[in-house]
Amino acid sequence: MTDEYFDKIDAELCKRDFFHFIKEFWDVVIPEKAVYNWHIPYLAKEFQIACERVFKGEKNEYDLLINIPPGTTKTTLSIVMLPVWIWLRYPQARILTLNYSATGATDKSTLSKDIIKSDKFKRYFPELLIRPDIDNKETYKNTKGGERVAKGIKGSVLSGHYHFIFLDDPLNITEAGSKIKMDTTNSMVSKLATTRKVDKEVTFTAMIMQRLHESDPAGDWLTKQGLKIKHINLPAKDNGKIKPKFLKAKYVQGLLDPIRLNENILTSQRVGLGSYDYEGQFQQEPAPSDGGIIKKEWFKFIDYAELIKKSSDIIWNFEVDGAFTSDIKNDQSAILSWCLVDNIMYIRDSMAVWEETNDFIKTLTSYVQLNGYSNASRIYIENKASGIVFLQVLKNQTNLNVIGEFPKGSKEERVKSILPFLESGRCVLVRGNWNDALIDQCGVFPRGKLKDRVDTLTSAINKITSQVNNVMSWGVS
Repeated sequence: MTDEYFDKIDAELCKRDFFHFIKEFWDVVIPEKAVYNWHIPYLAKEFQIACERVFKGEKNEYDLLINIPPGTTKTTLSIVMLPVWIWLRYPQARILTLNYSATGATDKSTLSKDIIKSDKFKRYFPELLIRPDIDNKETYKNTKGGERVAKGIKGSVLSGHYHFIFLDDPLNITEAGSKIKMDTTNSMVSKLATTRKVDKEVTFTAMIMQRLHESDPAGDWLTKQGLKIKHINLPAKDNGKIKPKFLKAKYVQGLLDPIRLNENILTSQRVGLGSYDYEGQFQQEPAPSDGGIIKKEWFKFIDYAELIKKSSDIIWNFEVDGAFTSDIKNDQSAILSWCLVDNIMYIRDSMAVWEETNDFIKTLTSYVQLNGYSNASRIYIENKASGIVFLQVLKNQTNLNVIGEFPKGSKEERVKSILPFLESGRCVLVRGNWNDALIDQCGVFPRGKLKDRVDTLTSAINKITSQVNNVMSWGVS
């Protein structure tokens, strides 16, 4: 039998099975010896199932979200190899691939083209060629009508319509702390789903990324109503959040990939990156399980009955951080009830709501009465923008002791200033069903979607530590 005979067999196997194609053309783009951990054939099969629906013109059942650590062949698999394989089965496909950087997008697109122009590919698939008149880094076409467009998501002006849309790390880790940049990226991803599809019922979209923030593109997808998402979540170490759950059985001693991501490698990554970035990139958690800047273990607890035994004259004060909107896409309005007894801060309650100004006035009035308000209490309200109006309305319409204040520095600067106080164990929470909401928001700061409860906590502690007023006026008379 001739080499040509075996080439035809391999070519047919490549068309039928994406993972076979990966193995056959691995060495064209990756010089290192292949290590095919179980997740590679598993993800290859998932991609093939979804893509074949498009080949048949069937309705898309779901889009695919894959959260997986770096160094696991995710980009080679989904952005380099997959578009080429799609053309073998569906040569007229128009494919859009996006990365947070234009350079990253075009570099991977060029690797795809290297496969198509390789001698082996030409032997196997001589019928599939790149058009010489449309052959550049950002866009190229094949002779069967297919097109590959590779762009950076930031600042790109997208045109055309596509059968496949693949997003590879659409958000840069350095931009995860910017709400504006993150919202811009999320908006771009949403527009793709509605305006850049050949057929909105057929086009398949996949996003492959590591978690960087609660509201990163993956988080936005997972919380958006109406989206049909299949979520594959593969942390480097089993943390109880593997999805689908049956994949847990494939982990070896709790490790996703015991060769490329063994314990020594993960330890060095944690040291090099720090716990915060390590949890996002390798464990697919926006923040470490024990907390980020603010550690969950720093909070202590007390029963209310035990607290009131410490003093019969506790003065409860209140912090208000107002957003004054019912739109759940925006910040919440938060209230914190606190006191100081024997230089220990006790928090009686924390709440946060999405409400317009008039509704929030009613909420605040009721809340302070339920949480110990007296004539000696003070209600501190951030004196900014709409807060100025809110403050004036309260003064005009109620008898509450409201005081405007002007916090200094950024949110992160203010939080960092209270860390010694929290770490010393001087913040004690009265046990209640609100505890987790406050602690969880603190734990993911500054990479959480919401920060309003944190703001009220920061404001209260800063009053204590700055000693602006007499301590007795905040705590007990």
